[in-house]
Amino acid sequence: MAIAAALIAIGLGAAPALVLAQGRGDAPLGYGTAPQGYGDVPQNYGAKPEGYGSPPSGYGVKPPGYGISPGYGATPPGYGRGTTSNSQPPPGYGVQPPGYGVPPPGYGAAPGYGSTPKGYGVAPPGYGQAPGYGATPPGYGLVPRDSSLNSLPSRPSAPGAQNPKAGIRVPPATPGVTYHFDEAGRFLGATETIDNTTREYDANGKVVRTFMRRGREVVVFDADGQLIQRTGHQ
Repeated sequence: MAIAAALIAIGLGAAPALVLAQGRGDAPLGYGTAPQGYGDVPQNYGAKPEGYGSPPSGYGVKPPGYGISPGYGATPPGYGRGTTSNSQPPPGYGVQPPGYGVPPPGYGAAPGYGSTPKGYGVAPPGYGQAPGYGATPPGYGLVPRDSSLNSLPSRPSAPGAQNPKAGIRVPPATPGVTYHFDEAGRFLGATETIDNTTREYDANGKVVRTFMRRGREVVVFDADGQLIQRTGHQ
C-alpha cells in the first residue's frame, strides 16, 4: 500500500518522500526515491506556438486579373476597320489570261471522227453473190413438156449409165435457190427448183445435174444433157 501511495504522489507532482520497504530493514540508501525532475512537465509543454492555425497573410485572396483571359472580349485595335489595301483586289484579279475559255484546235473531235475511210461502205466485187448466181445455165427456162418426157428412152442411152438403184440422191423439190456449205463454212454449190425441174450447181456456178419430175418419176441428166438415171417409172 505504501508503494502505491508513493507512485500516486509522484504522479500528482507531490514532493518525493522516502518509502520504506515493507518487511526489510536493509534497503540501500535512496532506494525507492524518484530522481530529481522525474515526472516534471517541461516548460510550455502542450502550448501551441504563436500563429499556430492562423492562415498566412493574403491566403484565399485572388490576385488581380484572376480568371480573366488576357484581352478576352476586347477587340484588338483596328478590328473591323478595313484598310485601303484590303478593299482593293490584287493586280490582275478577275482578268482572264490570254486564250482562257478558248478550246485548243481539234478539241472534242476524235481523230477522223465523222469521216469514213476510203472504200467504206463499198462492197467488194462479188459480195453477196454466189459463184454463177444470176447467170442462167445452158437450157435454163426450156422446161420439157410431158410429151418430151414420154419421148425419153426407157433405159439410159449413155454408156455406163446407172439404173434406178444407182444411188444419185434426188434433192428435195424446194422452190427457189438453196445454198450448200460444208462444216467449215465453205461454199459447195446450190440447187434451184422451178416448177418440176431442179438444177444442181457446183461451187463455180456450173450445172452438174438436172432433175425433172413427173409424178413419182424423176429423170436425171448430167452436165452434158445425157440421161444418167430414171427412178419411179413404171
